[in-house]
Amino acid sequence: MTHISVNGILKPSKNPIILSENKGFQYGIGLFETIRCQDGYPLYLTEHLKRLYNSAETLSIRLHSVEWETAINQLIKINNLLDGIGKLKIICT
Repeated sequence: MTHISVNGILKPSKNPIILSENKGFQYGIGLFETIRCQDGYPLYLTEHLKRLYNSAETLSIRLHSVEWETAINQLIKINNLLDGIGKLKIICT
């Protein structure tokens, strides 16, 4: 089973919850970053997070207070992306 992080909280991806009042659900407002992971390490993480924050500011999306590096490393470990190449996607609405 794979896991996701919702506002920094790990959850099984089997039944994700999107609230109907979410602007992404209602109007399609959102952004994403896809991060390449190699042997358990997220590549260019600083650049990805900088782009994420700049995009969120441009779209007036308030990002929750999340320790991104910790959350990303937890997801890499729990989803067994420790060997080889994988991807991790951050979606913000």
